[in-house]
Amino acid sequence: MLKFNLLTNIIHSLLTLFFSTQIHININGHISRSYIIQQRGVRQDDPISPLLFNIAFDPFLRSVHQNPHFKGFDLSYEAPPPTSTSFPSPLFVKILAYADDTLVYLQNSQDFMLLQQAILVYMQASKALLNYHKTVATSLSGKPSASWSALLTANGIHAWHDRTSLTPLIYLGYNICSNITQRNVAYQKLYDSIRNAVHIHSQCQLSIRGRATVINRLIYFTLWHVMRLTTLTKAQLLSLRSLGAAFINRRIFPIFSFDTLSQPQTVGGVGLLDPLTQQQALQWHWVCPILLHSLNSLLLSHYTVFSLPIIIYALSWFYYSSGFHHFRYYMLFPSSRRRLWFPNRPLLQFTHLNPFINLQACVSKFPPVNFDTCYVNALTCLSLPFYDILLQSLPTNHPSFHSFIPADLVLQSYPSVRQLLVSDVFLFDLEALVISVRSSFRHVTRHPTVSKSVAMLISSHQLQLKPFFLQQCTISPRPTLSSDTPPSLNPFFKRILAPPSLYRTTNFSSPNRRRGRIPLNSIRYFKQITASFDPINGVPFGPLPFVCLRKLFGAEQFMPNFLLSRYFILASLETIRLHIVLYAQLLLSKIMYIHFLFSCPFKLLVWQEMCHSFICTTPFSDTILLHHLTEILFCKGISVDRDTLPFLSLIYLTENFLHAHF
Repeated sequence: MLKFNLLTNIIHSLLTLFFSTQIHININGHISRSYIIQQRGVRQDDPISPLLFNIAFDPFLRSVHQNPHFKGFDLSYEAPPPTSTSFPSPLFVKILAYADDTLVYLQNSQDFMLLQQAILVYMQASKALLNYHKTVATSLSGKPSASWSALLTANGIHAWHDRTSLTPLIYLGYNICSNITQRNVAYQKLYDSIRNAVHIHSQCQLSIRGRATVINRLIYFTLWHVMRLTTLTKAQLLSLRSLGAAFINRRIFPIFSFDTLSQPQTVGGVGLLDPLTQQQALQWHWVCPILLHSLNSLLLSHYTVFSLPIIIYALSWFYYSSGFHHFRYYMLFPSSRRRLWFPNRPLLQFTHLNPFINLQACVSKFPPVNFDTCYVNALTCLSLPFYDILLQSLPTNHPSFHSFIPADLVLQSYPSVRQLLVSDVFLFDLEALVISVRSSFRHVTRHPTVSKSVAMLISSHQLQLKPFFLQQCTISPRPTLSSDTPPSLNPFFKRILAPPSLYRTTNFSSPNRRRGRIPLNSIRYFKQITASFDPINGVPFGPLPFVCLRKLFGAEQFMPNFLLSRYFILASLETIRLHIVLYAQLLLSKIMYIHFLFSCPFKLLVWQEMCHSFICTTPFSDTILLHHLTEILFCKGISVDRDTLPFLSLIYLTENFLHAHF
């Protein structure tokens, strides 16, 4: 402890607490009469014991991790980068530990001998012993290895696990499976455990809400832990869901539907958690830092995870593509998930071993309508899969709703259309800065005949395009692009982190909302931003959102307790304009008012959504939007292509700033 620079007073107190105490021994209910002095070891369930164990175990961990001759698992060696450019740095892992549960990666027999030496030195120094009978070796690839089995057996380690084993290997409660049989065995044990717990608690006299609390927080507790890393099928999750619904509906007739039970208590449900939704929400813990890493956000330091570099490397390797710039295309666009474009992706028969399937399910939870109001530059649009720019549905109040035919039906006779990119059908005019349909398909290498047929369907308006793409097909002021400008998916990432639904479904009356900020990587925030909403029949932008992400909105520099209030604008345009100018003058000494009102990155997303809803049917670029907002600020008009403009809708956010501040 002196080596860790702990104070001598603390060390003396710890030694006194542990080694100067007199204890009794309890054996089968018989307590010893005389006292015994504890001379070594720590007591079970003592909260200080794990901390002391970390100090005692740290030298062993460092002896392995800092040994330059110990190879461990080197990602760049086991899975060399397909390309030397735009690939994450090589990573290696030698040893991982959670208290005394230690996981050591061995590349060869030399690593094993070095590990044995480190264990021997540690045992001699600490007087501790290694439990060889509890040690299990496993093959990362799942392949049997006679040489490794013989080496381990000669050193007293007899437990070996590979794909021929009947049961999965369990580490820290997680199932490590090498084949689908092991995964099914793990699921059956989990199912039986939950079923037995349901049977036991069914004997208790619980109310309906009490049953929901027990199933969510007690019975399903192990399930939530396992689902973070285990890949379960939809049928298996539905079976687990039915156990919870049956537990609540016991001795109730007529029974409640699951949709009713899963509703919050405020709307008549009991808040029963859905394992399907919960598995997606649990993956947000990793998806959120992946998105922040893609945006190079300063928030990454607050929400990063230890395994992020390894996850990024693995995703970059498995989903490397010569046609797309990075693996994020695979995550965002379902139609791109084809071996044609991603040859290294895991085979479908190994889905049970692929935890990235859960990450894809998490990203797929976000509705595509979130991307409609993004401003995506033309070169990025051309790099997208063609199928993902097609409009699949129209609002019920749209004039063409009854005559609209979904793209799936229009293209059902063209199955190869899913293999097209936007650049196969469209091209970019560098002079006019617009995207237009190709007039010639001689230079198209992927299915030129299908590309030509699809172009004719677009020209005849049988295929409708999404708004973010249509914006690039019309002549309007936009930033100049050069042919070497790299595509950027950042607008899509921003819309995932702060979608329009965040500003339409937030409930301000909830007391939990007023207690504090919701962490960006929390399950609660994920469920909030993926909540379904009706953009047509719902009330746009009202009530206004309680935004808990102060740093996300860039307000930490001047407003420590920044909150967007639940406040409807009732003042006149002129009054609000005067307030804006007055308040901006007060802020000039600290920060430019344009940044305060408009140009914070995620604050700008709100203005983009407002302009799409109330000013223009197609999105503006950030530069043009800021120009228009500045003109509004100084009483200059802008053209509107909408029939009606709701009263004060354009400046509701600014008035909320003033209300929150004053």
